[in-house]
Parts: sequence; C-alpha cells; structure tokens
Amino acid sequence: IVSILYGILDEIHQYFVPTRFFDEIDIFCNIIG
Repeated sequence: IVSILYGILDEIHQYFVPTRFFDEIDIFCNIIG
C-alpha cells in the first residue's frame, strides 16, 4: 500500500517538474515494482 501511494505521489510530483513528465505507464510500473 505504501509503495502504491509513493508511486502515485512521485508521479504527481513529476507533473509539476518542467523537465519531467506525467505518465500513466510509470504509475503502473511504480505500483508493481
């Protein structure tokens, strides 16, 4: 559960960083791994 939340929060953070981008595939990868 913690890793899922961390993955989602990391993706949200990336969304606000200009040099990085938000990607649903990354969320999926973060959840599994």
